[in-house]
Parts: sequence; structure tokens; C-alpha cells
Amino acid sequence: PMDTTQPTEGKVFYHGTKGDLESLSGADVYGKSNTAKNLYGEGLYLTDNPEVAEGYAKTRGKGGPGKVLSAKLNDVTLLDLDKPLPENVFTVINDFIEHYTGERMSPLAKGKAMYDNLREAMAESGITESEAIDVFAEINDRFSEQGFDGLRHTGGERLAGKDSGPHN
Repeated sequence: PMDTTQPTEGKVFYHGTKGDLESLSGADVYGKSNTAKNLYGEGLYLTDNPEVAEGYAKTRGKGGPGKVLSAKLNDVTLLDLDKPLPENVFTVINDFIEHYTGERMSPLAKGKAMYDNLREAMAESGITESEAIDVFAEINDRFSEQGFDGLRHTGGERLAGKDSGPHN
């Protein structure tokens, strides 16, 4: 797995899509990925494994044949969801969890587990997809205010890339 304490400058990542994107440079991801089906809200989802991106290009979205786009990252600060979250970030998401469940999670909970818990709680509460999108957007905005440019987790459990093993 990727070490989020190391610089990301120049690392190549991939995005698989059937969408009308031609390049990831300056990609307008908001509005193109505005769905509650996204694991962590709206944003541009990238992988370090081109085979996984190919899987998404074949299976996700509507339209003609998919394509894989690549991009070199600038030096960005990523929040690692495979670890317990820093206190300031933990508090942001835990406040939303408490709102929907009446309970707080342990500070030792990993970020991915917290998002899973929040998604489940929102689904059980009966909020609309639009409201769920707004919750994730609010969380992402607050993480951005705290200096994080994006999220990182080890994937491989969902539709695309099941046979490709773990990837970032």
C-alpha cells in the first residue's frame, strides 16, 4: 500500500471511465460523479493499478467503450482511511455518525470503517440520495479546510478489479 507520509509528486495514477473526459488535467469531476454510489462522495477516483482502471472503464457508467486515463500527481496530502484518523478529522466524521446513530465510534476505528458506518446509518435513516451527497460534500470540504487534498484506501473489494488484488 501507498505510504501517505511520502511525497506523491510524479506518481502515476489511472482513472477508468465511459464518460466524456478526454484528460484528467483540470477535469471537472463535480457534477460528473455526483452520486451517492461513490464510496467517499464526489471526486475523481484514481488507482495505482492500470488493470483496475481498465475494469472500471469496462463496467462503470454509460456510453460507448471505456477508456483509461493517466495522470501524474502533484504533491498532495492524502488522508489514509486504512488507519485510525487524526483527532481533528475523526471528530468531523464522528459528529455525522452520532447525528444519524446517536452513538460515537472509538478513536481507534479506521477511516474506512467510519465511512462504512456512516453510509449504513444514512441508508437506515431514510435520507435521500441528494442529502447523502450533501453530507459527503460537507465532510470533504471540512477535510480540505484541514489541509487534506484527497482520500486514500486500499481497494479491491468492489466490482472492478476483483481479480487484480489490492490497490490504492
